[in-house]
Amino acid sequence: MGKEVKVAVFMGPGKGFEIQNIEIPEPRGREILVKVEACTLCGSDIHTYKGRRAGAVPGALGHEICGRIEQFGDQASRNDYSQIKLKKSDRITWLLYSFEKSDPLSKKGFPQKSKTMFKYGHELITANNTFHTGFAEYIMLRPGTTIHKVGNSISSELASTLNCGLATCFAAKRVADLKSKDSRAAVVGSGLLGLYMVAILKQHGLDHITAVDVDPERLNKAKSYGADELILFDDIEHAQFDLVFEMSGRQEAMQKALQMLDIGGRLILVGGTYTQPDIQLNGEQLIRNLNTITGIHNYIPDDLQNAVDFLNSCYNLYPFEGLVEKKFPLKDVDLAFEYAEENRPIRVAVCPDE
Repeated sequence: MGKEVKVAVFMGPGKGFEIQNIEIPEPRGREILVKVEACTLCGSDIHTYKGRRAGAVPGALGHEICGRIEQFGDQASRNDYSQIKLKKSDRITWLLYSFEKSDPLSKKGFPQKSKTMFKYGHELITANNTFHTGFAEYIMLRPGTTIHKVGNSISSELASTLNCGLATCFAAKRVADLKSKDSRAAVVGSGLLGLYMVAILKQHGLDHITAVDVDPERLNKAKSYGADELILFDDIEHAQFDLVFEMSGRQEAMQKALQMLDIGGRLILVGGTYTQPDIQLNGEQLIRNLNTITGIHNYIPDDLQNAVDFLNSCYNLYPFEGLVEKKFPLKDVDLAFEYAEENRPIRVAVCPDE
């Protein structure tokens, strides 16, 4: 296209980002060029930035993204995942990764683990492979990436949280296999994942939802998202739940979550996607209590579509817009990360046009 645009390239822990001006290519074949409107900082981004999680260097961070279609490749689909017509300037989100349906793991129902998977905001940035980060003015969507049109009722900053946080919560709901006899659920962790999970369970109609966190201020937020009971983490003693969703990723929280299960209770582990100590299991306890433990990492396209539909229909029922607490321009991407590390907001956003 002959046009240079700004791309923030991650140079490694302690080095931060380098803003580079790079010529943007024409989209080819099934590619779609998207103008980035916002990218929120996922917890995994912050762990990588600070060196607590391995990441590609020089590489891409930023995968919670919302943008508008700039240009279609000549073979790109003009329909989104739910067959809504697409056109230039439509606001969209998209799958966290691209994949091939023919991959053996895709056929087994795990496209997010397929050998052909390419994950936005996680890979090396090279001279020939640049535009796959949300911390840039533009991003190039690859073949095998499902596209999901976003409604106009929500901000682009909030819409950015769809294709990681909220979609992952719907994956957790799917594998939890909610049953009519489930009456008591606990959500451990009141960050973005936890607050979304509480709202999802409330909309599903569960009788009693308990939010758990170490931080009283974060815990109090859960009330506005549908929590019936708030418990500080250190105050939990032999609580019995049909379902426990562990969203914080902390080793001690996963350990305690095992003790919170009632007979037949299920534990869904979601948050622990960075290096940490092992947890201990008592086999007899699991057997005698008929407990089930399931891990979920990322999600499948249906989960993202369910997330889009949920936010479009429920955006005014909960204070979702308050989840993104501060915005930064692209030139201040390092400041955004330092702010997030020091202040622990639910989310901050980087917006190229800010």
